[in-house]
Amino acid sequence: ELDMNTVDTIVVMYDASDYLDGRIKETPENLTNPLTFCGNMYAGIEMIESLYPHIQIIIMSPTYAYAIDENGNYTSSDIVKVEGESLSNYAITQLNLCQVKEITFIDHIYGTVHCDNADMYLTDNVHLNVEGRKAVASRFSEIFKRTWDRYYEKLEEQ
Repeated sequence: ELDMNTVDTIVVMYDASDYLDGRIKETPENLTNPLTFCGNMYAGIEMIESLYPHIQIIIMSPTYAYAIDENGNYTSSDIVKVEGESLSNYAITQLNLCQVKEITFIDHIYGTVHCDNADMYLTDNVHLNVEGRKAVASRFSEIFKRTWDRYYEKLEEQ
């Protein structure tokens, strides 16, 4: 029963589950392939933009997550390739799609929870603890404040 005409911003955040589950990152010949990680994101953005062009969309990358090696141990998601990709490649592809769509992208994989501080912010290999959630919220808030003025100016132009 939400009136989408009253919504200013939609924020979408991904975690590393798709990467860890081996979901294909993208199919370059079909950018909106809903069976791929970024294709699903791209298709969703296009749908929102077509139905509600006034809504600002913000995409937030996954935070750092540990991959699980063949022995069940946590290891770097930049070393272990799932379906030939590292987690950072997922975030880079998200960034590229956000640039194409001219929407805000917030990097958490290097900017918030990264390999140097992940132990402080994760409960396991992927899920954020309370401090991790606070760090993500703080970074989001900081960037949202900077983007709000640009979004508001764009609305006035329409």
